[in-house]
Amino acid sequence: MEKRKLIKNTYTLPKAAEEKYHHLFIHANDMIYLLNLKGVLLDANPATKKITGYSPKELIGKDILTLGCIPKSYHAQIKKQRQFRLSGDKNATKAIYEFEWVHKNGKRIVLETNAAPIYKDKHIVGLQCIARDMTERKQQEQRMITTNKDLELVVKERTKKIKKLNMALEKGIRERTKNLRVSNEQLKKLLKDKANFLKQTTEQLTLPLMVMQKNAELLLSKDPSQEQAKIIYKESDKLQKILADFSYLAIDDATKHKTLDVQTIDWEEIFVHVMHELGACALAKKIYIDREFNTPGQTYHGNPAYLSKLMFHLLNNAVKFSDAGGKVSVRITGVKNGLNLLVEDRGIGIAEIHKKRIFDSFYKIHLLQEQEREGTGIGLTICKSIADLHKGKITVSSAINEGTKVNVFLPFNNI
Repeated sequence: MEKRKLIKNTYTLPKAAEEKYHHLFIHANDMIYLLNLKGVLLDANPATKKITGYSPKELIGKDILTLGCIPKSYHAQIKKQRQFRLSGDKNATKAIYEFEWVHKNGKRIVLETNAAPIYKDKHIVGLQCIARDMTERKQQEQRMITTNKDLELVVKERTKKIKKLNMALEKGIRERTKNLRVSNEQLKKLLKDKANFLKQTTEQLTLPLMVMQKNAELLLSKDPSQEQAKIIYKESDKLQKILADFSYLAIDDATKHKTLDVQTIDWEEIFVHVMHELGACALAKKIYIDREFNTPGQTYHGNPAYLSKLMFHLLNNAVKFSDAGGKVSVRITGVKNGLNLLVEDRGIGIAEIHKKRIFDSFYKIHLLQEQEREGTGIGLTICKSIADLHKGKITVSSAINEGTKVNVFLPFNNI
């Protein structure tokens, strides 16, 4: 009678609204139950059995705290929450609290509950409570907490390992840096010793060669038919050119930059000078050297001696590695921001295996007839050095028995 009286006196709603509330009460997924001021359960919806295992009939008319369904550790909290909501405080209905409920099967579930006061004539006569089963979510949260703790342990262990590895790595880096510093100093010393050796050797050999060449000239002036004097003159001249290359390599790049004499370049004049040195060799092999200079309105500034040496070595290699009766071409073309100096031959070509090392000092490609392709192995090294000195770039494309193209890009803003 008390239940029906409470509901009747409380819910004086229009019929449509009452039917809607009844529908929600019956079909809600959450547990909805009504309590009087003493905490006795007056009514409960069908979801109660699904959530707690108890049917509404088993619970109606009983104090939920004396049923044995709620552990005693939660009784004080529930009483406090109940009093808070019965106080009429406006914030009371916003507060949500949790407590455990022992399911009929003996398992504990967690209910998240909100309660709102029931009024009659502006007086609170009971509570309407909505409870949601949060067991699965709580279990997930607990699993997440456990997983997080496990992850924290893993991270902690890995952090320790990483720190240990970092310490070992830092130690290794320090040792390697020290070794590299020592190696670098040793390399600098070796390069310096090499440069000094080349310089001293060049200086010591230059004077005897000059004397030898002058004596050969003297002999030839008296008797031009002396073959031995001709050979001495030719070979001493060749050695002087080799010593000049060694002398160039002995000078470090910083010194070359400081002493770089920049002038307006006359490519025709440089070509004539180079042909004066190479003409006899090209003529002996019946190799035709074709030239084409196309730089309309473009003036290039650089070091004429170095650029002459650059063109000499490029053409010398092209002639040297071309078969008799072949053709070599040299082209200078104006492009955007600079010039392209291209030397092309149709000679024996360069194998792919050698291309990465052709700019290394004293690197020579071994051939079956190497005696016919004599050289020191420093020509392209000097070419690259001169290109670098003028802030240029040298590239080589070649194929066996098809020939070689060497292109040097020389930018205008090279100083």
